[in-house]
Amino acid sequence: MQENSIVEALRALATSSGRRPETARLRDIFNDVEAALAAGVSRAEVHKTLQKYGFKMTLRGFETALYRIRKQRKQKGGQILNQPTRENATAATQPDSLPEAENAQNQGEEEQDNIQTIFNPADLRAVLNEKIDLAAYSKIGKDLNRQRKKAKKDENSRH
Repeated sequence: MQENSIVEALRALATSSGRRPETARLRDIFNDVEAALAAGVSRAEVHKTLQKYGFKMTLRGFETALYRIRKQRKQKGGQILNQPTRENATAATQPDSLPEAENAQNQGEEEQDNIQTIFNPADLRAVLNEKIDLAAYSKIGKDLNRQRKKAKKDENSRH
């Protein structure tokens, strides 16, 4: 019983924004901030909007926090999978949602291996400047066609 109340108290702390550091609060909405920046909204405008909603960091502090969060995500392969966020804590307070959240996270981890996440223009340039080995892709395509033809031929011979 006491263990449940401790868990509930910790979840309440994780979801309340009053005592949490501003960088932690920014990390919770980081994807939305990046989407706004990618859409062409200036950092100053995003900063001003954040200040309207209770953020007290300076523009320089905001830019530094963005840099650190991006750097942290890049070091972790584009996304921090196991770091608790405000959304995770809120979802975890509902007992029925816990198994679904774990399954979704496990599926996300499996899919993450094949996905390269782009967070800034430098990442995009790196992807666009990669050399494409057309000969290798051609070989893969030919091998797949051979396999399909063989499977189709085997299927027809069975009937």
